[in-house]
Amino acid sequence: MSSEKREEKAREIRIKINDAKSLQKKYRNDFKAFEARLIQRIQKEFFDIVENIGKREGFTLIMEKMGILYAENSVDITDKMIREYDRRN
Repeated sequence: MSSEKREEKAREIRIKINDAKSLQKKYRNDFKAFEARLIQRIQKEFFDIVENIGKREGFTLIMEKMGILYAENSVDITDKMIREYDRRN
């Protein structure tokens, strides 16, 4: 193969590699955007459920368990949250 043919093939390969990298970057960004929308939707559902349980059962305050050093289990609504989320989906 002549050097001109080799250079042309090398150039074609570089173009294909750059195209593949561009597609990879595009799909990675698309996936991140999709993931962010999905997380946002789940968070909204979660907060709606928390608000509904809080109003329905007369809670003044509902906090996440993380960051709390002690909480009596009788006020843990985690199972209710899971059942309510499952019921909606």
